[in-house]
Amino acid sequence: MLKTLSFTRQVVNTGIRLIHHTFKQTTLKNEISARKEITYEILNDVYNKDDTVLSDEKPKSVLESCDEDLSYVAPYLKPTFNFAAYVNKSETLQELLKLGVNLHKLEKKGEIPQYILGLEFERDIKNHVLFLHSLGLKVYEIGDFITINPNIFKESLDDLRTRINYLKYKKFNDEMILRIVCINPLWLQLRTPEIDERLGFFQKQFSLTGSEVRLLSVKKPKLITYSLKHIKINIFVIKEEMGFNEDEVKAILLDSPGIFMKSKYK
Repeated sequence: MLKTLSFTRQVVNTGIRLIHHTFKQTTLKNEISARKEITYEILNDVYNKDDTVLSDEKPKSVLESCDEDLSYVAPYLKPTFNFAAYVNKSETLQELLKLGVNLHKLEKKGEIPQYILGLEFERDIKNHVLFLHSLGLKVYEIGDFITINPNIFKESLDDLRTRINYLKYKKFNDEMILRIVCINPLWLQLRTPEIDERLGFFQKQFSLTGSEVRLLSVKKPKLITYSLKHIKINIFVIKEEMGFNEDEVKAILLDSPGIFMKSKYK
C-alpha cells in the first residue's frame, strides 16, 4: 500500500515538472519570436529611411563624365589686402601717395595695412613727416623712408628727437645724420641705449677711434643695426678660419664693411 502511494507521488511530481518545463519552453519561444518581430520592425524602419540601402543604383565611377555644376569648388586661398579699394575714400592714403609711399609694398607687411588705415593724416602722420623734413629729407626720400619703416608713426616725436640728439652728442653732423636716416630708416626704431650699445660693440671689438666709429656708421648704416650674432660669426670666420690678424680685420671692416653682413660661406 505504501509502495503504491510512493509510486503515485513520483508520477505526479514528474508530470508537474514536465508541465512546468513545457510552459517555460513555450514562454521562451514566445519571447524569442516577439524579439525577432521587434528587430525586423527596427531594421525595416532603418532601411526605409536610408534610400541608399534600398536603392538599386550602382555607384558611379570616377572615370564617368559628370553633369553636376562644380563651379563652386575652388582651392583655398589666403585672404589678401589691397589698398586700391580704399584710396578714393581715405585721405591718409591719398596724402601718402603724394609723398611717394609705395602702397603696394606696404600691403605685404603683415598687419601694417590695417594699421595705416586706422591713422589720421593730420593727427598721426603730419608731424612725423615734418620731423623727417627737418632732418633734411626731401619729399621722395620721406616716401621711401615710410615705405621701409611705416612703424615710425608708432614712435613718439620726443623719443625720435632724443635719438637724433644722441647722435649729435656723439659728434655726428647734420650731413652724417641725414645719410644714416636715408639709407637705414630702421635706425630710428632703436632706442638710444640700444644704439649706444651697438656703437660700443664695434668700437671695442675692432679697437676703433671715435672718428672711425662715425666713419663706419656713415659708410654702412645698416651694419650698425644688423644681427650682432651674424656679425660675430663672420668675425670668427675671418680671424680663425681665414687667419687674418686684428689689424687686418679692422682694415677689412673700414674698407668693405658689407663683408660682415654676407653669408659666411660667401
